[in-house]
Amino acid sequence: MARIMGINRLVRNYRMGKETEKRVRNLIRDPQDPELTLRTLDKILKTQGVKTINENFSSSSPQFRYCDTGDRYALTVGYDYYERKFIIANYGNLIEKACI
Repeated sequence: MARIMGINRLVRNYRMGKETEKRVRNLIRDPQDPELTLRTLDKILKTQGVKTINENFSSSSPQFRYCDTGDRYALTVGYDYYERKFIIANYGNLIEKACI
């Protein structure tokens, strides 16, 4: 079980109740299906859908899916298909990581 950096900031920023926080942590900690997990998180966080960065997956340019907050500086949840892990970051950081 990998530790997800930034989860505490995400919980604080979205002012989650204890039950919601527990659900989010469990979803991210042990995802059965990243796509389904992101869609569920989209509903919980009340974001504007799940979006894709770099649709054409390649080893040099990882594909990300993330919950779109509508604000490029707001904290969100993303999934890195190249590294196979969830990331807590803002949209700008996800774009920067995708372009490396």
